[in-house]
Amino acid sequence: MANGVGSEITVIRQRYFLDHTSNSQTFITDEYTIIANNADIDNIFIEVPRFLLNLKIYDMDGQELSLLPNDYTYALIEDRIEKLNYQIRKEEETQLTKYYEDLRNHTKYLLWIKLPPSKKLLKNEIRNITLKYDAERKKKPSQKFELDFPNVETHNVFYAIRKPDDFMFTNARIEITHGSDKPKKYKGGNNKNDPIYVNKGFDSMVITKKSETTMPIKVRYSFQPDKNITAGPMTIAGWLSLLPLYAIFSVVCPGLCFKNPPPGAEFFIQHKLELGLGIITASLVLPTLVNNQVIRNSLRSVIYLPIILAIVMLFIG
Repeated sequence: MANGVGSEITVIRQRYFLDHTSNSQTFITDEYTIIANNADIDNIFIEVPRFLLNLKIYDMDGQELSLLPNDYTYALIEDRIEKLNYQIRKEEETQLTKYYEDLRNHTKYLLWIKLPPSKKLLKNEIRNITLKYDAERKKKPSQKFELDFPNVETHNVFYAIRKPDDFMFTNARIEITHGSDKPKKYKGGNNKNDPIYVNKGFDSMVITKKSETTMPIKVRYSFQPDKNITAGPMTIAGWLSLLPLYAIFSVVCPGLCFKNPPPGAEFFIQHKLELGLGIITASLVLPTLVNNQVIRNSLRSVIYLPIILAIVMLFIG
């Protein structure tokens, strides 16, 4: 790392796996592929963009690794700053002091991972380190998400996004920012001069930032319920709305809307109580036709219209 902490290893690839298949939470797995610059390395330092909720760290064979407390990291950096001061290496001391202050102020986050004695890294050995944690919970649940690609110049960064069950990807909007310029929307196409690759599968999407891309990139993506799941309830809600609407117009404007009483109008008015209660009951049952709890909750607003029209129908005529 440029700050002098953890220069014993180099990150050569990052892969982020975002799993939205759970209806209540998003799970994230970060995989860092590292190479050892020296021999007998048992301390790995990885800088992360924010505090990671419920973090667990694993070696490539699935063994959980130890994460040292922040106080140990602070003490280590304090010791290095003192040594730089003694050696009169002012520029390096200033840089490390600034980095130390950023860590203390929680504008930067550094993980100190300790390897077991039997798993020290040999020089030029390549290994994967995996971080597993929960995405930050929002006060108001949403199906809209935003990713910020790290501004790295040395390696590729991959985002593999798995959609929730019963949902579809809407078009991802990718914005590229260079300096103070306004963000430019990227439409894709996977041309050789593009800063990223985008590959979509049936239930996932992979976005790759090329190593030569130095511009910050922001990706916004969202999901919408599968139309094959929502089409049935939406159609039924439409028909349930038409029935009381037909009866209301038959009573409210028989002379203006119709020259003659419309077919069945008298029947609807005579049986409006049974019809109204039936529409209200059917509307309340509609969401239960969908197994997915998130989609079911989103359909609750669809039932309001036929219920309101049925209530109006009960109080006219």
